[in-house]
Amino acid sequence: MDYSREILERFQTISSQGRMAHAYLFIGPAFSGKSTTVNAIARMLNCEQPGGQFFCGQCASCRKIESGNHPDIYRLETGLGETIKIEDIRAFIQRCTLRSFEAKWKVFTITNAERLTKEAANALLKTLEEPHKQTLIFLTTSVAELCLDTIKSRCHAIHFFPMSLRRLTQMMIDNYSLDEVSAQSLAFFADGSYQRAKNLHESKFHLQKNKMIDEMVMRRSSDEFIRKTLSDKEHTKTLLDVLLSFFRDMALLKSGVDESFLANRDRVRDLKSLSNGFTFDHVMKIVDEIINAMRLFKDNLNVKMSMSVIKELVWVK
Repeated sequence: MDYSREILERFQTISSQGRMAHAYLFIGPAFSGKSTTVNAIARMLNCEQPGGQFFCGQCASCRKIESGNHPDIYRLETGLGETIKIEDIRAFIQRCTLRSFEAKWKVFTITNAERLTKEAANALLKTLEEPHKQTLIFLTTSVAELCLDTIKSRCHAIHFFPMSLRRLTQMMIDNYSLDEVSAQSLAFFADGSYQRAKNLHESKFHLQKNKMIDEMVMRRSSDEFIRKTLSDKEHTKTLLDVLLSFFRDMALLKSGVDESFLANRDRVRDLKSLSNGFTFDHVMKIVDEIINAMRLFKDNLNVKMSMSVIKELVWVK
């Protein structure tokens, strides 16, 4: 169960009291349950045989919504690094104006609302103010500060908070019988999201993580690996996250922090061995260059040169 029970209970209450707003902005880290909670709200409002605490999960409406095949439940989302353009919003608005096929409540979602272009955001404003009857609009974002104020002012904001590292680590130990080192590593990279930690575990993320460390840190020549990685946006982002975690761990070790706080406890021998060849200032120089590459990546710019600089800094003697 990956949706927020607390937020679903809140919607259950305001729905029973007839106080439902037209538009909501869900704010929280990636994989914190924003979209799955929207899905659960849609099921709760449209369940044909209400059962259990929120919905039955077995009726035709619940099954269609859960599978993503309900004609009145729609989600607009874009690929990594892509913006939401005005033509996307025009099509979205057109769907909002259609009469319901079978749902009591139509539910429409725009994920990663911070990706709305200014023109697209402006085109959406009137719909947020005056949506079609029995229509709910949800916007989700992990960086609310990048959303236009005109959008935020027309939505009721609801915040999703990440789990603590300790709690998520224990959940992964309890649910997957993992050792503490592996569970803590997954919890660190999941940023407080159980769903993300689960996905990382099932995709054998630890193998990908360690291959990236081997290629970028332990081997001098990585040109082919870098070329292949940079051809895929998701892999590029993961590589930058892994590198930042590794050199963050190295800086922590050089500062005397206990090993139990490291994200890469399975590589502590390599961290200690390599750290002997670097000053603290040099480690921080590598960290700064990784952060610079992350900024370039976020702005959809080429990070190849920055990646080469990182490699040179790692292997400087």
